[in-house]
Amino acid sequence: MRTIEDIQRYMKEYNIKNKDRLSQKKLEFYQKNKEKLIEKSRQYRLKNLDKVKNYQKAWHEKNKDKIILQRKEYYQKNKEKIRIKAKEFYQRNIEKRRQYAKEHYQKKKLAKSIPISEPLANG
Repeated sequence: MRTIEDIQRYMKEYNIKNKDRLSQKKLEFYQKNKEKLIEKSRQYRLKNLDKVKNYQKAWHEKNKDKIILQRKEYYQKNKEKIRIKAKEFYQRNIEKRRQYAKEHYQKKKLAKSIPISEPLANG
């Protein structure tokens, strides 16, 4: 009679021996059922929003160094791409910024032009 430990050891050895084949099967399964899996994940997140947020927060706290390293690598690899995106964003929103600055300046100008009256003397 096989014990649970024997079965676990066998499965571990099998997984190590057939790693490439298993990963290929997993990839094929994921590609075939991608939309279903994504929708299932989305539904779970919506149902368990607090649990997911807490899990993500805990994971980020635990792996701060890993995240920082990944971001550094990404920025180093994609400097030009990031610079182009920033420039495009700036060009797209230049008119919005001008409009905001104009309104902001007018509000300040109006606030300065309104005279502040002296408080009335009691009595």
